[in-house]
Amino acid sequence: MEGTQAVFELFNSYKNHEPEANFDSFYAWGQLVLKDFDEVDRYMADTDALFANLKDIRDLDDVFALAPEQLSFIKQFWRVLDKDENTDIEKEFIRIWEVLGIVYKEFRANLQKNKAAYEGMAQRIVVDELLAKRLTIPFKRVVLGGFNALSTVEKCLIEHLTAHHNSKIYWDTDAYYMDNKRQEAGHYIRQYHDLWKNNPHHDWACQTNLLSAHKNLRVVGVPLKVGQAKYTGQLLRQIVDKQLFNMVDTAVVLGDESMLFPMLYSLPENIEKINITMGYPLRFTPLYQLLEALVQLHKTSEGASATQPKAKTTYYAKFVVQIVNNPFIKVIAPEAIGKLLYHIERDNKIRMYPDSIVKRFEEYKPQEEGATSIFEDLFEDISDPTRYVSSSMGIISVFEKVLKHLFNHLKETNPNTLLDDANAKINEDEEAALINEAIGEEETTDQETLLFDPENAPQTASAQNTKQKTNEGDEKQEEKTPPIEAEFIYEMLKQLRQLDGILRRYRQLVTLDTFWKLFREVVQGEKLQFTGEPVRGLQIMGFLETRVLDFKNLIILSVNEGNIPVGKPLNPVIPHSLPRAFGLPT
Repeated sequence: MEGTQAVFELFNSYKNHEPEANFDSFYAWGQLVLKDFDEVDRYMADTDALFANLKDIRDLDDVFALAPEQLSFIKQFWRVLDKDENTDIEKEFIRIWEVLGIVYKEFRANLQKNKAAYEGMAQRIVVDELLAKRLTIPFKRVVLGGFNALSTVEKCLIEHLTAHHNSKIYWDTDAYYMDNKRQEAGHYIRQYHDLWKNNPHHDWACQTNLLSAHKNLRVVGVPLKVGQAKYTGQLLRQIVDKQLFNMVDTAVVLGDESMLFPMLYSLPENIEKINITMGYPLRFTPLYQLLEALVQLHKTSEGASATQPKAKTTYYAKFVVQIVNNPFIKVIAPEAIGKLLYHIERDNKIRMYPDSIVKRFEEYKPQEEGATSIFEDLFEDISDPTRYVSSSMGIISVFEKVLKHLFNHLKETNPNTLLDDANAKINEDEEAALINEAIGEEETTDQETLLFDPENAPQTASAQNTKQKTNEGDEKQEEKTPPIEAEFIYEMLKQLRQLDGILRRYRQLVTLDTFWKLFREVVQGEKLQFTGEPVRGLQIMGFLETRVLDFKNLIILSVNEGNIPVGKPLNPVIPHSLPRAFGLPT
């Protein structure tokens, strides 16, 4: 089960014990609770002991078989709260903690009843079933590789596979991490080596000693992302022209995923083949920025209120400028948009009426009766309660209409049979979503489905100018390749419809703020995948994709603090001393 839907399920279980709770205030906290539940299951913690309340703490010695060190950590934590008078915050924590263990059990039971699970829960169930011999692995041989810091579930699974199956696990390590016990990055791998070094199913032959070989290192400071991409392009041109080294042995590694398109646009013409082994996150696309600006436009709108019941809605001009300046919108009516921007700047506009904006785009209104232009939908007033029961339902409607307008504009400006087929696919998905909503079933759209056949899928941003980089010698195929923007629109529509389906299924009317948090969470992990030559030409990848791969030549971009490594603050609900007691990560 995806994280967003899991939070809704968790809220249903929590509301049984906190009837006054509302989803808007629960959502952020619920994400933290879900993450903690996930880790509790990954590390197979004893949840009865972990969620024991203050009244049970004195019985821990008798009820639970805990090690002295575990009891020490647990009692150390509860001793702070075991006093005659607690602060309001401490009282609130004790009250919530007393129901958290119950919520955990109910939440899991409800998911199992519906044959669903979050990731940690699914992993724990698999291991429990394997250990109880109620589940068998359907493979004759399993080969594992690329692991480092293992959870308890992963350790159990590896031990089961190597003990009962003809399985093999390969460890890719370097002497720098293995031999130096002060090197923190090798802490876990040294533990596993001590534990499994004599096990024939564990292969440690992949150890290297990179410090023993001579290397040429060059550090270049370049400001701005575009500057880094341009410099890398010049460097690659020199490498190819002077034949300094083979492109097959070369990788460009992007520490910042948003660098992908600037890098592709900066590639020199003399690089004939490339392979991209990373996805481009939807959250970095101009389309995502457009939707974000639309949300900000409506969040900052002003209209009727208790003191001014007849006031008309106005929009903050700053966000109007952001919307019409977006590449997806500006290309539709460049001349009219230019005049609007001049009007805003000349008159120093702060707030604007929707009607006054739309009036400037009258020529773009469709001839069909009842049809609206993209500009009417962009600046539609969603605060009207006679049209939308909530602002979140209104913004979903605006998003859907705007995305369809953008897709139709692509069809008109790119005569292409594939876009006609894609339009049919979009309509099929919409019809399926409506049917699922009517019968109360979940959306079943395959997360990996592409709008276009993989053979005709968008290749790279530079494909329009350098055909030989994607589909060599196939002019007809290149003519059929649709613009990559079509894939952005389809993926965004798919995520929007899935979130809309979840909101309708759980009958939640959320605020605009909460809707955007949900939508951002849904889009966060979505990436547009590229196709290319896996074993030919220059390799472009992110840091995650470099695991267990070795290259003779590396060009690494965005080696900045915050990118390498990425800072991820932890805000667990479970207090610090308790994870230490139960072997959870801290």
